[in-house]
Amino acid sequence: MQKSSGFGSWNDLQFVLAVARLGSFLKGARQLETNQSTVARRIQRLENALGTKIFDRHAHGMELTPSGQILFDKAVAMESITREIGAQLTGLDTEPMGTVRISVTEGLGYLWLTPVIAEFCELYPDIDIEVLTNRDSADLLARDSDIAITLDRPTEPRLVVSRVARVKLGFFLSQKYAAKFGVPRSAVELATHGFCDYTPYHGSADVNSWLESFTVGQRVRFRTNSASVYLAAIRSGVGIGLLPLFYNLAASDLLELALDSGCTSSLWMVSHEETNRSRRTQLAMSFLQKRFARDRGRWFEQSPTPASARAAHEQAN
Repeated sequence: MQKSSGFGSWNDLQFVLAVARLGSFLKGARQLETNQSTVARRIQRLENALGTKIFDRHAHGMELTPSGQILFDKAVAMESITREIGAQLTGLDTEPMGTVRISVTEGLGYLWLTPVIAEFCELYPDIDIEVLTNRDSADLLARDSDIAITLDRPTEPRLVVSRVARVKLGFFLSQKYAAKFGVPRSAVELATHGFCDYTPYHGSADVNSWLESFTVGQRVRFRTNSASVYLAAIRSGVGIGLLPLFYNLAASDLLELALDSGCTSSLWMVSHEETNRSRRTQLAMSFLQKRFARDRGRWFEQSPTPASARAAHEQAN
């Protein structure tokens, strides 16, 4: 490959980052709000400038060559420095305006966060909110979001973490399921019923540990990574599901079993030590912390039911 005299530009490197992360020119084009041919042309231009191939085409998509991997790693470092500069300068702002990006689990975002954010927007009309519910896209270190509300506690030292609530989970089923299969009255009976699994639960150390114990001998009839699909499956009568007890308020059509699951999980609010210097991010975090404190008894840390289903279930299996 003939090497030209020019390296290219930072803009060209953004095309490399998008294609490498998403695996195709088409997906990269969508993220960069351009077309596929433009992405291919910019990659080709950079390959000509460097005199080396950056991507190989495979059946599963575009894959970095060894040279491309070196370029990608350097581009990621440049991207991080660029964002850090922006974050530090943003931290100097004093006027509460701009956009705050919040990453949250889908169910909590739909049922609790959105109505809360509506109040925040009334208080601060110059601050816009972007809510991300795709867990994979919520990378605080890459500044994909300013605040994350998550079931799993990050350990990266540059992240600022605080526990805002503890969520209790219980067993829920639909009227349709109850009419067809009956309502289990004990953990022994529960072991004979079909179960729906929500895979993001496995990202929480607390819930994953509980699930690993509970699902021994339990038939998992349905599994999904979408909260809305998971709720639809439970409502459709596919099986019994594990849901936070605040679903009593948001999905009153479902029946909660009178069995204490013994399953709880912490909710963590996470921010980056650089981006949380921004006035708008500070205001959003303070507002959310106050709302978590106000809603803790009603939405999150509810009183347990009498029986311990987990202990009995483990004995039954």
